[in-house]
Amino acid sequence: MAAEVVKSLDYLIQEAGNIQVTGGKTGKTRYLNWIDATESRLRQHFAETRIADDLLTPRFERIDRDYSYPPPLGFNIALRGEVEKQKSRLIQLRDELQQLMKWSTRAGVIAILDCNVYMHCIMFNEIDWRKEFDEDAVRVVLPIAVIDELDKIKYMERGNRGDRARTVLKVLDGYLDDLQTDGFAPLGAKTTLEIFMDERSHQRTQDADIEIVSRGVLLQQITGAPVLVVSSDRGMRLKAHARGLKPWAVPERLLLPSAK
Repeated sequence: MAAEVVKSLDYLIQEAGNIQVTGGKTGKTRYLNWIDATESRLRQHFAETRIADDLLTPRFERIDRDYSYPPPLGFNIALRGEVEKQKSRLIQLRDELQQLMKWSTRAGVIAILDCNVYMHCIMFNEIDWRKEFDEDAVRVVLPIAVIDELDKIKYMERGNRGDRARTVLKVLDGYLDDLQTDGFAPLGAKTTLEIFMDERSHQRTQDADIEIVSRGVLLQQITGAPVLVVSSDRGMRLKAHARGLKPWAVPERLLLPSAK
């Protein structure tokens, strides 16, 4: 699927280049038709609505609204400038997508652990995830947003929660060398830990649960395989299910005594 999206973006980028060599009424018509086609494809390809919404800039609205014949002074400059801006954005999006395609090259079911798994369960590296999921290979994926949540708890909360967050982060630090060298760290037989960084163009949502779920949706789109969202929080599992991900409820036997 990701390869098809890259091909589609290449086509849109090429079409944007063709618009840049024209101007006036013809250029405006081609530009508006391109915007319509591009918006439709981006909404089809990407779950994150902002990617398509960013086509409809204030300058787009002026170009769409303000036109007479002959064209006003600066119209062609504004038109070509806006096309160049959107073309550059699509090039960046395509390049980021090509980088993300590496996520589809390794075997194993992808499991995203919610922040509460790190906080309220036995330590993540002590759990036999292959046995729990009944899978031959497992990739435990940690969105960087989860690490940020743990950091926030570490700095802002006192007592057991703050201490637990510090402990988890120290355990994660022990995997940094392997993560930096190979892109993944072994957690056990056919089980790995991977960090899912934000792309440069990514804009996070304010709701941490929705942010984590959206990263799972992206991974599912890239790999074309079901992504598990592991959580002891029913609300989080419902959000994951609503977005087409596979929720997995943490069994009570994996919870710390204080969380039961």
